[in-house]
Amino acid sequence: MDYEGALTNPAGGQLSPGLTEEQANRVRASLWQLLAVRTKLYTMGDSSSVRIEKAAELSESILYTLNAYQKSIGSDISHINPDADFVEMFDLGLAELNRQLDSGKRAAAVLPAEMLPIPNQFYQSVPDDINDFFRQYDVYYFAHQSAGFIGYPLNQSADGLQGIQYINEYLRRFRIENRFLARFELDAVISLLSAGTPSLEYHVGNFFEPVFAVSIALLLVGKTPFSLNIIDSDRILLNKRFFEWSEAERVERFIAAALNMARLMGLREDSDNAYLAKAAELLAVQIRH
Repeated sequence: MDYEGALTNPAGGQLSPGLTEEQANRVRASLWQLLAVRTKLYTMGDSSSVRIEKAAELSESILYTLNAYQKSIGSDISHINPDADFVEMFDLGLAELNRQLDSGKRAAAVLPAEMLPIPNQFYQSVPDDINDFFRQYDVYYFAHQSAGFIGYPLNQSADGLQGIQYINEYLRRFRIENRFLARFELDAVISLLSAGTPSLEYHVGNFFEPVFAVSIALLLVGKTPFSLNIIDSDRILLNKRFFEWSEAERVERFIAAALNMARLMGLREDSDNAYLAKAAELLAVQIRH
């Protein structure tokens, strides 16, 4: 990251166009002063010894923490108040990140009980991978960093996020996918997943996607989605309907099927419905005549 640029142009974006040049300069000066305070704390008083790369990371963490506070009041860092106390805002942002951290830890604590016995090392390692994040995460000086590595991919990636906001969103989406998979017979799920790979144990891929795709297909041909058993006559009928539908109609029908499936499964949370609807949209646009 461009260390000087980060503080001159906070969060890689633009300060509010409503600020005067004098107000914008005050924001930049306050950010520099806050960086000096945080660097002194990090180096235990010897701020002259910090490398430029480390200072860049400290500056990005400051911006991330300030943005957490701004978001908590319905704004963002581009509209930061030039007359505010930046140290106080940083402390409030840090408190907000710690609240998010506590929330993530509570979600992670129940995750092992929600895991399905699918014999795959990447899926089964998710709880440990997430706990590794919490062990390594430094909310005080490097809050923007996403510590650790999660090998299991999601249907809808959370990769655009950073720090605790990334891990919390990954957890939220993973648990939605898990709730969906748990509505099917385990043997049917494993049979379907095994059919697509020579080794399910070492397969790198998302398990929600194939189960979701087959269940949507079954609904579209008027069958129960829970069997996960699609036959040749189903495929012929689907191909006929895909040819007849425009892309816009296909997306509409897929989303309607996904919401119907959520109802059949008893998935009533808005977040579940939104996730399934987005998955249906992504699936529909992947299909070409």
